[in-house]
Amino acid sequence: MESNGIVYVNTNRVMTDGHRDNSVGERKLIWDEENRLLAVDDNGFVSNYWYDADGERTVKTSGESDQVYVNGVFSGGSTNTAKFSLYVSPYLVANQGGRYTKHIYAGSQRIVSKVGDFASYGSDPRRIEYAGANTDGLSVDYKSKYAAQQQVIKDNYKFFDVPYNGTDNDNYADGEGFCCNDGSMEAAVAEARKSQTRAVSRSFKDPDNYENLQFFYHSDHLGSSSFITNLDGEVVQHIEYVPFGEVFIEERNNVWNTPYLFNAKEFDEETGMYYYGARYYDPRLSLWMSTDPMEEISPDISSYTFCHNNPINRVDPLGLTDYFNENGAYIQTIDDQKDVRVMVFITKKDKDKAALAVSEGKCMAVPSREVVKTMKETYDLTEKTGNEHGFRVGKNGTISPIVEGEGDVVNDAHWKDAIDALVNVGDRVSYDVHSHPQLIFHEGDSKLLYNNLPSQTDIDNTVGDSPNVVLGYKMVQLPNNHNTIGGSPNVTVEKRIRFYNRTGALNSDNYKFSSFERAVDKIHKWKPKTK
Repeated sequence: MESNGIVYVNTNRVMTDGHRDNSVGERKLIWDEENRLLAVDDNGFVSNYWYDADGERTVKTSGESDQVYVNGVFSGGSTNTAKFSLYVSPYLVANQGGRYTKHIYAGSQRIVSKVGDFASYGSDPRRIEYAGANTDGLSVDYKSKYAAQQQVIKDNYKFFDVPYNGTDNDNYADGEGFCCNDGSMEAAVAEARKSQTRAVSRSFKDPDNYENLQFFYHSDHLGSSSFITNLDGEVVQHIEYVPFGEVFIEERNNVWNTPYLFNAKEFDEETGMYYYGARYYDPRLSLWMSTDPMEEISPDISSYTFCHNNPINRVDPLGLTDYFNENGAYIQTIDDQKDVRVMVFITKKDKDKAALAVSEGKCMAVPSREVVKTMKETYDLTEKTGNEHGFRVGKNGTISPIVEGEGDVVNDAHWKDAIDALVNVGDRVSYDVHSHPQLIFHEGDSKLLYNNLPSQTDIDNTVGDSPNVVLGYKMVQLPNNHNTIGGSPNVTVEKRIRFYNRTGALNSDNYKFSSFERAVDKIHKWKPKTK
């Protein structure tokens, strides 16, 4: 990697006779300080990317060049923008030639794409405003924006040492592809061209029957597009994949083919990578192209590994980890391709304290509502029998049956049924949940009036890769409401939950199980703000 941010990926191959196969070359990538891909050079084919303040991609362009060399010396050529995509929102993407695609979702799942073009935007295309006109009293200098964008493209070509011989084309800044007239000569020319286009279009189709190119997605268990059907229910595209996302089989007609393939993510055909919102994924290498910014959450897993090397059962649909405190209050979201909600064992909404707690392992993926329900059942059985009970949760979310111990012990023989239940479905233990039935807990010579503290035996026998859980109690003395001297103290017993790993307890003993239950429910109901 060079100081200017260029990363070289050598794709040359050495043949068996020792000679280098020059038919394949090298790929160069430019990244910024936030690990966002800015440009890619594949043997002179340059693609450029722009992002908004939240890190979401807003524009993608791909260039093509025709270059002439005489006796090995460059003598001239031309450079053009072959393709571009403008990501207006998750619901609308505009492309070259005045084409656009509307997306319709059911929740977070894309179910329909409607393809159209600005020239036939309904019976009244004047609804599209001309770029540069005043909108709500705001005037945007699109020519300056275009010039700045064009300069970025030229700079990237220079970084890659690829000749740039393009003629600046400000059609989009001048209103090409738009229709509303602001009185300028450019807008008048654009409107005249559009009138001509509409006249021709009306000779061949009904202008009111727009967006009849509608395509419906039929996905597999990973959300990957398997079959695409049209408005008449006919299959227009069929795709099958190898486990890590490369296309294995593709059948399609020439009407339209979706770029949203594996995991329903956009496939950039110019680079062969999928865009996941936070990082780019190369299915040929089965690796992410940049590191995980929150790798300390899973230090045993490589930052570049895709879905823990289990792409058949796991998926990274959003690539976002949302962090919450013990009260279920939202702290922040990190782009790290894990798509999980994490509870941090702190009570404040402090990002710095949260980061420190995460680095110390004082956090865990928020349990499912089913896990919390099983915790309540474990409490009930413990109070009914007086014996310790427990269950185990698998890495894939499997919940084992509740097992019963003897007194305050659940030994290996008791745990066998719980472990077998996970193994039989191909899952592995992620963490242990068990109760402490006795209201007086002995730790060495100390006699404590509560028993939600993990014992040293618990700590030494921590299982899985996530904090283990003690379902215990705490005796709490309430203020006396009588005025006489003496008398019995007013005492209540509260259910308290404690998390621990091999370093010991991770949260305070003041965390009520009822508070934990409300926090989990609140976190599962939480929805990110839409843009």
